[in-house]
Amino acid sequence: MFKALVDSTPWPGKAGSRTAIGPTSGCADALCIAELARERLLVVIASDTASALALERELPFFLEHPTEILHFPDWETLPYDNFSPHQDIVSERLHTLYRLAALRTGILIVPVSTLMHRLAPSDYVTGASLVLKEGQQLDSTQFCSNLERNGYVNVATVYEHGEFAQRGSLLDVFPMGSPLPFRIDLLDDEVDTLRTFDPQTQLTVEKVTAVNLLPAREYPLNRGAIEQFKMRWYEAFDSDPDQCPTFTEVSAGRSPGGCEYYLPLFFDACASLFDYLPSDSAIIATGDHHASAQQFWQEANARFTEYGIDPRRPLLPPTRCFLPVEELYQQLGRFAVLELRHKAEARVHCETPVLPPPDLGGEG
Repeated sequence: MFKALVDSTPWPGKAGSRTAIGPTSGCADALCIAELARERLLVVIASDTASALALERELPFFLEHPTEILHFPDWETLPYDNFSPHQDIVSERLHTLYRLAALRTGILIVPVSTLMHRLAPSDYVTGASLVLKEGQQLDSTQFCSNLERNGYVNVATVYEHGEFAQRGSLLDVFPMGSPLPFRIDLLDDEVDTLRTFDPQTQLTVEKVTAVNLLPAREYPLNRGAIEQFKMRWYEAFDSDPDQCPTFTEVSAGRSPGGCEYYLPLFFDACASLFDYLPSDSAIIATGDHHASAQQFWQEANARFTEYGIDPRRPLLPPTRCFLPVEELYQQLGRFAVLELRHKAEARVHCETPVLPPPDLGGEG
């Protein structure tokens, strides 16, 4: 019955049009999305991070056919925080951005607040990536220098994403977007073997034929990017740059905590996640995403007002780091949008028989 209702719901016919299904509660969102997964990319906008993670867990149960599910996670930092997201989060984000360049079908899940962040342009992610293959000629000195220019950290032993180590003819590297690190065994200047290994035991797992190396950060730290950063810093702020730790750290080629909130200074123009999507992508918006977007925008402005007065850490205005709510929904207007509404009283095109779960909480 539920499948028939979903199948009979008219998908919005053109960009800017909307259709609504509801009410949906519990796993009903995941069931609807699974039924609607067809021959194009579905972009699912969740109202918050918890909802996005729940959908990622629930969808495989309802999908009838193998379908790639990507999650574009939140940084898990508050706007203008002075510390950076964990490398595993950055790894998943870069993997998703890289996959979107070639993805035409599947499901992408993103919290609405994450969708509002401005991003590096797509040519940065693809241009700073490389594929290393078995039998390929490789200058290990130049390769390690390239890794450092792309943000990788030279360590004694590789444990985490974004690290590499060299021991004689062996090169260990943990690429962003990869579940396991790789051990590159060189024979003179040729890649002899490529193997994954367990970062905890350091023992090899299996042999592979190629390694995909993504940049270690969502912004570049090569010489040209640093010069652009410095020039745009002078244009954006009046404070003495020598008294600003972020400026001095980036100038020295290092990545200070919270540098993500200065991302617009590294590029001529930023992008948004919308710029990474195929033009025929379909959008599914779940829950009260509009209220969540408004709340995030208010929080970003409040934190800018509170923390932007420190001359040692001047901040870019929210409009440079995030999409305002109006711009967010203008961008959504480029796509057909299907809304899954959780409230029974909301006006919908297709009313479902879904009821909210009973309240099992005890009294007192």
